[in-house]
Amino acid sequence: MNIEQYIKAINEQFRTGIAREHSYRPMLQQLLDEQLPSFVVTNEPARIDCGAPDFIISSEKTNTPVFYIEAKDIDDRDLDGRKENKEQFSRYKKSLDHIIFTDYLDFHLYENGEWVKNVRLAEVHGDKICLCKESIDDFNALIGHIATTKPAAITSAKRLAEQMAAKARILSSTINNAFSLAEENEDAYGQTNNYRHNLMRSDRC
Repeated sequence: MNIEQYIKAINEQFRTGIAREHSYRPMLQQLLDEQLPSFVVTNEPARIDCGAPDFIISSEKTNTPVFYIEAKDIDDRDLDGRKENKEQFSRYKKSLDHIIFTDYLDFHLYENGEWVKNVRLAEVHGDKICLCKESIDDFNALIGHIATTKPAAITSAKRLAEQMAAKARILSSTINNAFSLAEENEDAYGQTNNYRHNLMRSDRC
């Protein structure tokens, strides 16, 4: 699937009026598969420490994750994560060295927690999606950047500390959420209290 075919397929779904975020994922996967032949593009991969990004792009030779993509519905107004996407996007930026946030038309690239560039491949005009032909070269450059990106190596104590701190924050948030959910369920609440009791006993030993 090339870029023109991708936009055509997205347009067909969009014009039904009933398509939602997940409806467009197969098209994006087909486009990435075509553009990145040396990589494996996985849609809806298993959860990782920081959550569940929608796509993981891995090296075909080593199976090592290189890039991540989080997709939102078309015309999402918060691809910079300042409002409703803030908590999720901040978590991903802190934990993943290379990630793209997209609404399938606009692609926002972040690396090491910092914004790098945006590429708007198409725009919504009424009930139609129109390709931005002037952005094709920029999109191809973005794909080329993904293809040449290597898994980030930790080369300093500072970077290691940042990575460990991010994982610690994620773990703390996950535990707190689990306890909160448990308190809403009578059976789980009893188990939670048993865990707390046993932890306090072991701490006194």
